[in-house]
Amino acid sequence: MEQKRDITNTTTLYLSIINSVLLLLSTMYSQKLASELWILFLIILIPIILFFIVTTITSLIFWTENNSIYDIPFLPFIINILLLALIIILPLNKIRNRIEFAMYKRQFEKAVDFVLSKETEQTIYPKIFKLPENYENLSVGGGEVIVINKGDKKGVFFYKFRGVPDGQIGFLKIIGNDCINNLTKELFLEVNEINDIGNNWYFISGE
Repeated sequence: MEQKRDITNTTTLYLSIINSVLLLLSTMYSQKLASELWILFLIILIPIILFFIVTTITSLIFWTENNSIYDIPFLPFIINILLLALIIILPLNKIRNRIEFAMYKRQFEKAVDFVLSKETEQTIYPKIFKLPENYENLSVGGGEVIVINKGDKKGVFFYKFRGVPDGQIGFLKIIGNDCINNLTKELFLEVNEINDIGNNWYFISGE
């Protein structure tokens, strides 16, 4: 009986792996890139999606045509399908946002102190504040945050996604003991999600 060839030496497998990595990264950073460089993001994303489709079809053809030639000939196709399932099932952008927040939490706290030291006057409506260069990476879309300073309602909202034209996602720091619902009413017409992540920080999405 003829020994089957090693699948690890095939171009199809390498293309499936490269395609999976590109699609995974583009999905994880889709909100951030769409907020910062949405036109460039679309230019990059469309070829990656087409590459995924072509690679998936190619891997399926490879499987059917080389079933008796290679060991585990279905591996490239399985990699593509598992990657697609991973993207559909897991909230990759949310996971990345939470990881980045944990990594830079001290900077977030320092940025809040800086913003509130500059924005001392109370205003009726939330106010946009431009972060200095050393903090601007904390909020997408130019390093702008929203400052709430109205009576007992005080907080700073950092963008993690700025929709075009609607939809915002980000981290809100509440100053004091005010109810989170009172602060979100100042930011959104409709709140989709609120997650308490401790120490008066909340992960919020709304419109």
